[in-house]
Amino acid sequence: MFPSEGISLDLKSENLDQLDNWYPKVPGLRFNYVISAKNSEGSESNLSTSDVDRKLLRFIRSQSDLIVTTGVTARKEKLSPSKFAPMLVITSSNEDFDFPAVQNESTWPVYTTQKLGTQYSNPNAIAIGRTGTTVGNFLTSFMDANGYESVALETGLSVTKQLIKENLISEICLTVTNCSTRFDADVEAKQFLSDLGVGEVRTIQVLRSQDSWFFRFGSLSANYQ
Repeated sequence: MFPSEGISLDLKSENLDQLDNWYPKVPGLRFNYVISAKNSEGSESNLSTSDVDRKLLRFIRSQSDLIVTTGVTARKEKLSPSKFAPMLVITSSNEDFDFPAVQNESTWPVYTTQKLGTQYSNPNAIAIGRTGTTVGNFLTSFMDANGYESVALETGLSVTKQLIKENLISEICLTVTNCSTRFDADVEAKQFLSDLGVGEVRTIQVLRSQDSWFFRFGSLSANYQ
């Protein structure tokens, strides 16, 4: 079903049927992130750093029932509302939001965990109140209550570490850029997973486009006592 590891990938010439084979819809939380070998520590979010990254991210979003991010990530990336699915912005801040997802009218709802009654320029942006519990408990309850089974997770590293610790992430889609060889990309990916607290992991596939490598990791276990 999957291509061999390290296969050359040119998304401009690929069709959606092939992308569906490489990135099928999966149940649970699918964490998406991009790191550079020149700066492998990452930041609160490094998503969509090239045309290939953006194409992959858009397709992964199209395979999701819900897109989850944080207020910090949404502000930094100036996130727009998605054309594919509802969005949930998790935040504990009372500050005004100044990113397009809550400013521009959207087709799908954009939920935030700001206090009830908070108003946004986007008429489909809805404040649902504080989480009142851990991020993991809140998120799983929100998914169950609304029937969301496949979630694209675009959170920062601190929130992601919490979710990994609770064994709630089922797949990690990691892009490693600025690597000329598979060996170097493997080293960067392994270090990134270790820093996140991931223990045992299964490599589902590795795709390549020039100096960018696209990993899918599944069957995750947390490396916490």
